[in-house]
Amino acid sequence: MDGKNINSNERKLLLDMIKCALTCEKYSSERLASFLKEEEISAEGEEYTLLISNLYSLSESQDMAHIPAEALTSSGAYELGGETEKTKLQRIRTRFDKALMLSVVRFIRIDAELKSISALFESEGIDFIPLKGSVLK
Repeated sequence: MDGKNINSNERKLLLDMIKCALTCEKYSSERLASFLKEEEISAEGEEYTLLISNLYSLSESQDMAHIPAEALTSSGAYELGGETEKTKLQRIRTRFDKALMLSVVRFIRIDAELKSISALFESEGIDFIPLKGSVLK
């Protein structure tokens, strides 16, 4: 991803989606509409599709594409684009959906490893504190 292709709109949108995820709030269609209105982006045009595409690139580069994947689906974002943009939006959705499924697989693997390591340490009477990935999940 070339940082020059990503502008502040994608960063603002990603941060807004992260805020919702951290507070366990559903990202609504009203919230997305409010963002688009504030940034003066028409959901019918190419600019909207570019926003969603760049959002994917930005979030994927930060290993957090699963967050906007959930937010875009819950807000109905893929249904907003104009007729000429629908095919492009569906291709982007496929990439987001794949990122979401990969994050689920990664979570299951990390959880299984934590359980395995925990059982081993406990059986040997070793005190331990899990850090980083396993507790950040």
